[in-house]
Amino acid sequence: MSDDIESVAKNLAPWDPKEALRTLASESALSEDEDEIAISERLLKENAPQATLSLVHLSQNSPNDSIRMKASQYILDRVLGRADELGLQKSSDPFMEFLSDCVKDYS
Repeated sequence: MSDDIESVAKNLAPWDPKEALRTLASESALSEDEDEIAISERLLKENAPQATLSLVHLSQNSPNDSIRMKASQYILDRVLGRADELGLQKSSDPFMEFLSDCVKDYS
């Protein structure tokens, strides 16, 4: 599987927005039974493995600490659940508890 990932990575083309729009127009023309939302959902599902690899790569290799942290946090939140939803974050600070309660009400 490592060889497959490496071969895919070597064949990645740079992002060309005009080409992407042409591809999307072709998708729409060929998919008469799908509306734009269905096409979008299908494309997201088809490309989820590459997006996952990209996110994992950022979490491990980004030269920017903030990006590594955000990518890692996103992965952990998606796999394990958010720490506050799991009851893992407890604060003894009354103000922080109050603030946390306020944020929960609006999320």
